[in-house]
Amino acid sequence: MKPWHILLASLLLVLFAAQVALGSSANSAAFDEEYHLAAGYAYLRTGDPRLATEHPPLVNLWNALPLTFLNPTLSLDSPAWQNAIPDDFGDAFLWQDNLDKAVRMVLLGRLPIIALGVLLGAVVFRWTREMFGVKAALLALALYAFDPNLIANARLSTTDLGLAAAMTVAMWRLWAWLRKPTWLNLAWVGVAAGAVMAAKFTGLMLAPMFVLVTLVYPASPMMNHRAEKAKPAKAGSTQGDSSPSALSARTFTSGRLRRLLSLALAALVALLVIWAVYGFEIRNGLPAATYWRGLVKIYTEYSQGYPTFLFGQVSRTGWWYYFPVTFALKTPLPTLILLAVGVALSFAQRTWRYASAALIPPALAMTAAMFSPLTIGYRHILPVLPFAIIMGSNAINLQFGGASHIAAQSRMLRTTFYVLLVWLMASAAFIFPHHLSYFNELAGGPGNADKLLVDSNLDWGQDLPALKAWMDKYKIDQVNLAYFGTALPEAYGVQYLPLPSFLRFVAGPEMDSYDPNSPAPGWYAISATSLRLGLMYRMSEMYAHFRDMKPVARAGYSILIYHVSYPPDATVDRAVVIGKPIPYVRAETLGYKPDHRLIAKWADNPEVFIFAMNGPARYIAPDPLPFDRLLREAFLATAKQDPEPQEGPDVALIADLRPLVESHLPEWQATLPLNRPANFDGKLALVGYRVGSSNVARGDALDLTTYWQVTGELAPPIAFFAHVLDGEQHIVGQYDGWGTAIRGLEIGDVIAQRVRIPVERNAPPGNYRLQIGVYAPDTMTRWPLELAPGASADSLSLTPITVR
Repeated sequence: MKPWHILLASLLLVLFAAQVALGSSANSAAFDEEYHLAAGYAYLRTGDPRLATEHPPLVNLWNALPLTFLNPTLSLDSPAWQNAIPDDFGDAFLWQDNLDKAVRMVLLGRLPIIALGVLLGAVVFRWTREMFGVKAALLALALYAFDPNLIANARLSTTDLGLAAAMTVAMWRLWAWLRKPTWLNLAWVGVAAGAVMAAKFTGLMLAPMFVLVTLVYPASPMMNHRAEKAKPAKAGSTQGDSSPSALSARTFTSGRLRRLLSLALAALVALLVIWAVYGFEIRNGLPAATYWRGLVKIYTEYSQGYPTFLFGQVSRTGWWYYFPVTFALKTPLPTLILLAVGVALSFAQRTWRYASAALIPPALAMTAAMFSPLTIGYRHILPVLPFAIIMGSNAINLQFGGASHIAAQSRMLRTTFYVLLVWLMASAAFIFPHHLSYFNELAGGPGNADKLLVDSNLDWGQDLPALKAWMDKYKIDQVNLAYFGTALPEAYGVQYLPLPSFLRFVAGPEMDSYDPNSPAPGWYAISATSLRLGLMYRMSEMYAHFRDMKPVARAGYSILIYHVSYPPDATVDRAVVIGKPIPYVRAETLGYKPDHRLIAKWADNPEVFIFAMNGPARYIAPDPLPFDRLLREAFLATAKQDPEPQEGPDVALIADLRPLVESHLPEWQATLPLNRPANFDGKLALVGYRVGSSNVARGDALDLTTYWQVTGELAPPIAFFAHVLDGEQHIVGQYDGWGTAIRGLEIGDVIAQRVRIPVERNAPPGNYRLQIGVYAPDTMTRWPLELAPGASADSLSLTPITVR
């Protein structure tokens, strides 16, 4: 190999690493990264592999190494750790316990996988050179260095690239051992095989690959295929026949048998590697017990399937052709073209057995994937790609025509290869830094991809920085966000109202109050997977409203941005739902009409009630106002049941409650100091309250009903506090919360909420006072109370309380 070959190979590896590293900061934490980092770091710190039940720990340990420089908090007293719940532990590890350094942890955790990507590229170059020559090796490395799928996965702290790298190395070492069967080469086969199985549970498919390649590979590695042809045995030959054909058959059988027996020794080495990765764990007499327990768990869980999307269809178990189609749509066309030529050439030249270590693994891996119920992304067939690149590089050895045409033929082939490489390089440049969303020209590019495939093929939670950049560019303060990911959007500066999705830390009223039939006006940012699959396991039509709308823009390629508005003269209908989340209430029950705007209001429990003060509304409540008998009776006397036939348990009562509330407002306000509403920050006014009894025994709870009116534009999160205070301002009883969704509330609406304030058992008997206020739970900032000019306060004192 000439020096310029080494220089060019080095340059290609540098270009690969540069694309990976420079695009890393433009990609937020992908869906699974937090789980891998948390499990790896926890094992690194504790030596306990209890979280390694979904993935073996080898790659996770490798990725977690740089986190030691940040010394992140590890909550080993949490229920998630005690009960070995990887998902909950990963969520808390990044976005609760270490939020101030979470983004840096993600970026640092990607550095080892970038190094692994460079190592895999070097192995691809080395193996291809040994198999097909240095020109093929340079072609293979160029295909590798500009492949968007490899670039994307080399910047994610997950196990997919780790498995691809380990499997490629293992097959390379098997090939080397078959060519030169020394004990050292065999030992390396065992070590590499153990690394494959310690990288991911699907690494077990290496076993049939090893066996099949061992049986297929020529007895003599450089043997010409013509020499393998044996003459037919003579008629009447016996078992003891010593003819060339009989000797060849016996040699073939004994040679393969010796190879298989040697592989059994390599398997023992592989098992020892797995045991070492698990810290030589022995539980209940079983070495590496966590590995086998995780294997059973994964098989049990994933054999049930996983919701997936393909060409407008949704399936729980997938389609047998899902991965071949995915491979065809996401692998660059230059690579596919060269792969077809390279494989055809190996069969035409009858060298396919010699190349079987690179030819059989991708074929078996793709076959296994076709029968898998887990069809959610190209990353699950990523190990196929290095082998496809190696086989595709064989195309450079193509020759055809007579000797007189060699020069013209060489020029034509050289030009073809240059065109294909420029095509590939342009594809990588145009998609930068959104390589995860790459789709080739057959798919129409990434702009059309959400109609074909979603999940980690296109959308794995990576585009929060792109969303933030778009919001800043167009000065959008807040979006309604349906996010398919586990990262915390606030960590990337995104201000949002949460929609039903995978926003794990903000589940609650704002999600449950979303009306999928008639979304409120405003900006909507919806991940492609949410758009096509809804909540995946349920409510797949959650965002069907947006599917026929043309997005205004895209954040990266995975988050589609829409703007919802209604004509000024559109008829407005209203609905109030208590208890049941709005997405689960039938559109007919809510009173949805396609040409109307529906404003839906929601509260999470029967101790809360919302009075719509801007017009008649449909009230869907299993037990309205159980805490206020007089109001309940007045409401039922006013309301009329929907005349339309209703299906299911939900029944709507139609009423205009404005006269009812207005008649009670003077009575409620009379309970307040100065007999007038207490307005907090000009947005929310306390218009009255009622205490069940101002005399309460310590250890019991004070019964408090509050009446609030919306006086300004509200934005979540908000909460109100009610404190029982002694003379020294010590709290002996408190409530904090807010049982009503902000989404859907209008200025003028009145909310009644009943709460119970537990009084401490050791509170001294005596006189106390009840204090109430409003605050923002995310910042713990209290809202100012509007008073006379020159006066300020952030709370209001109510009736005295006696503790007995």
